[in-house]
Amino acid sequence: MNNFNTKTKEIKEGEFIKNLLQIKDKNITIEETHREIIKNNQKYFVFKGTLTYKPKKCECCGCLNKGYTVVKNGFNELTRINLLKISGIPAYLELRKQRFKCKTCNKKFVATTSFVDKYCSISKNVKFSIMSDLADTLSFKQIAKMNNVSVNTVIRTLYKCKSHVDILNYNTLPEYLCFDELKFTKDSKNGMSFIFLDALTHEIIDIVDGRTEYILNNYFSRFSKEARSNVKAICIDIYTPYMKLIRNKFPNAEIVIDRFHIIQNVNRELNRTRVKLMNIYKKQKGINYTLLKK
Repeated sequence: MNNFNTKTKEIKEGEFIKNLLQIKDKNITIEETHREIIKNNQKYFVFKGTLTYKPKKCECCGCLNKGYTVVKNGFNELTRINLLKISGIPAYLELRKQRFKCKTCNKKFVATTSFVDKYCSISKNVKFSIMSDLADTLSFKQIAKMNNVSVNTVIRTLYKCKSHVDILNYNTLPEYLCFDELKFTKDSKNGMSFIFLDALTHEIIDIVDGRTEYILNNYFSRFSKEARSNVKAICIDIYTPYMKLIRNKFPNAEIVIDRFHIIQNVNRELNRTRVKLMNIYKKQKGINYTLLKK
């Protein structure tokens, strides 16, 4: 076996279950034993864990924890957290979260962890798995079944991904752009969507729901005039609204027609002319039609 670029990590006996469940928070301790539950002919693995630590400050008033200002105040009720499947079997973690009380503001708060979001019962590992599955051509129902969650959870995860790819800076644009359209989903307001990218790096900049002149004019109005003036050339297909948009919104950009669409239109016109010519000879007597057909 080739050991090139191979890393080995020794797992301690007490940390085996945490490593199996991919729990990296040191404040969570997992019991060595677990339960197997069969419900509606479906087997489940149920693990138990405890989350506790010494807080540095009060989450309510921000008072630093000096001289036992913040003290432990029991545990909350068990929180059942959805985990990744183990050998195809759904798994849960029943987590006890430490409750704290601040003597300064007399308020209580609960321990938090990086393993799961606050007020959420689905681990981040499951959400990362859903994000990975969303990159493949799978339906929402398939992804939900694979990760033991509901379809609504998959949709919510998809919308959360959207916030990480939204454009926040409308003051810059690449010098060379490409405009095109793509077929969108059934729930889209428009049949075709607009996509544009950097012509040099081929990185997608954004996708707009709709490709009409009105929609695109409103969209590119968000970008500053300096950013639009910086664009030198835009590659498009032979679509009239794109040409009008470039003349209105990109004063210094040259229109470059994609070579594929030029050849496609030439072939289309040649075929149209050939059909007309063959129809003329088809009505006449003689061998001209047969010769031209061959």
